[in-house]
Amino acid sequence: MSETASDPPPPYPGTGPGFEQNSTLAVSVGQTNYGFSAPQYPAYIPPPQQHIVRQQHTNIVIAQISGGDNVYRSEPLPVDYTSQAWIACLCCFWPTGLVAIMKATESRDALARGDLTGAHIAAEGARNMIKISLAAGIISLIVLIFIIVVTSAS
Repeated sequence: MSETASDPPPPYPGTGPGFEQNSTLAVSVGQTNYGFSAPQYPAYIPPPQQHIVRQQHTNIVIAQISGGDNVYRSEPLPVDYTSQAWIACLCCFWPTGLVAIMKATESRDALARGDLTGAHIAAEGARNMIKISLAAGIISLIVLIFIIVVTSAS
C-alpha cells in the first residue's frame, strides 16, 4: 500500500452522481438517520407446521368395483408367531418346529412387503405347524414314558 496518512480516503459506494441526499429534510438533534428513511425489513413469516402421522395397526384396503363405488375394508395385521415357533422347535418336536419358524419368517417378510393376504396365509401356516409340533412332542413324550415303564418293569 503506497497511501500515506495525508491522502484522502477512497470514495465510498453510493457517493457519486445520482446518490445525493435529500436536502429538504431537516436533521434534528439526536436524529441518526441523516435524511435517509429507516430500512424496511420484511415481516417475519414462521415456518409451516409439520404434522406427525403415526402408523396404526390396521390397514385400509380400497377395492374398486366396476360400478365406480369405493369399498373400504379394514384388516387387522397378522399375529407374529415367531417366539411360539422357536419354543415349539426347541421344546416340542424340532422338524415341524423348523417349518413353523420358516412360516413365521415368511409371514414377517410378506408383511414388510405390504402383502397382507400372504402374511395372513403364512401366519396361519406357522400356527398350524406349531400345533402339529406341540401334538407330536406330547405324543413323543407319552411314547417315551411308556417305553421307560415297560422296560423297567421287565
